[in-house]
Amino acid sequence: MEKKIYLTITTLLLFVSTSFIACHKKGDPSPDPQPESSVDVYVAGNNGSGASLWKNGTAATLPSGTDANDIETSGNDVFVSGFGMNKNDRYVAKYWKNGVSVDLTDGTRNSYCYDIYLNGNDVYGAGRQQVSNGSTYVATYWKNGTQVTLGDPSENSLAAALLITGSDIYVIGKHNKAGNSPVACYWKNGTLVDLSNESTYAGNQAITVSGSDIYMLWSATYNNEGLSRTSYSKNFGAPVVIKDAAQNFDGNSIVVSGSDVYVSGLGISTTGNVFSPTYYKNESPVLINDGPKSAFATNITINNSDVYVAGWTENVAAGNSPAACFWKNGKITLLGSGTSQSLARKIVVVKKS
Repeated sequence: MEKKIYLTITTLLLFVSTSFIACHKKGDPSPDPQPESSVDVYVAGNNGSGASLWKNGTAATLPSGTDANDIETSGNDVFVSGFGMNKNDRYVAKYWKNGVSVDLTDGTRNSYCYDIYLNGNDVYGAGRQQVSNGSTYVATYWKNGTQVTLGDPSENSLAAALLITGSDIYVIGKHNKAGNSPVACYWKNGTLVDLSNESTYAGNQAITVSGSDIYMLWSATYNNEGLSRTSYSKNFGAPVVIKDAAQNFDGNSIVVSGSDVYVSGLGISTTGNVFSPTYYKNESPVLINDGPKSAFATNITINNSDVYVAGWTENVAAGNSPAACFWKNGKITLLGSGTSQSLARKIVVVKKS
C-alpha cells in the first residue's frame, strides 16, 4: 500500500484559509465535464465558501468545514481531513467520513488537521493545536479521536503528515523556538529527529511509503531572496537535492511508482517571472503549464501510467476568480466555476468498484 501526504503551508500559500488563487481555462470558466472513466478522481480543497470535495468534477461542500487538506479511501468509504470554525470563532480539527463531520477537538483552542491516515480500523489525523493559555501551537496527532502531543509546548511545531509501518509511527513536520527559523523534522514513535537546521527556513514536508521503503521530502527557503530548495531521502539515507535550473523549486508532495520518484511543486515559468505547476520524475523536470500568469501544483498521484497533479492557476478569463483544477498527463480539468476563488490541495485516484 502506498500512502502520499503533503503539507500546504509555504510562504506562497500563507493564505491557508483566507485568500485563494487558482486555475487556467480561456473563455467560459464553468467546470469541465468529466468523461466516462474506469477510475474515480477525488480532489479536496476549498471552493471559496468552505471545505470541498470533488468527485469526478462534481463538488460537494463539506459541512462545518473551512478547508479540506487530505483524502484517504477504504472500500466505498471516503475520509477527508481538515478544519472548521465554531460559533466561538475557534478552529476545530476534524475529518469527514462520507461527508459526515467528526470533530477531533472540543473547540476551546484553535486546532487544525492536515493529514488523515487509515491503519486497519484505526483513523489517524495529524496537525497542530494551540496550547492552553498561550499562542504557541504544538504538533499533534489523533488516533480515533484521542490526542497525542509530539512537540515541546515551549516552541511552535506542526505535524504535516503521518504513516505507520509495522509498529512504528512516523510523523513529519517542523518546529521552531520563538524568533528562530523553523526546522524540518520527523518524529519516530515520539522521538524527534531534525532534517534541516536553522540556516534555512522550513517550508513543506511530505512522507510516503512504497513497499518497505520510506521516502521523506522537505523544502526550505535557503537565502535572503526567498529562493526555495527541495530535498528528499529514501530510508533515512543521504538527501537527494532537486537540482532546479532556476535554483527556486518549492516541492510539496512525493509519490513513488515502481522505481520512479515523482515530486510536485512550484517552479519558475520559462516565459517570465511567474510560477508554473511543475513536477520532477527521477530529478528530471516536467513543466505542466506555461501560461502568462502563475499556476501552482499542490499534490501529485500516479495511476498506472497516468500522472495526476492537483492545483490552481491565475490564468482565467478576465473578471473571473481563480479556480481549482487538476492536470492529467498535462491536460487541465477545471474544477472551480470562477464565481468564487478556489483551490485544490489533494488528489486521489481509485479504481471504480
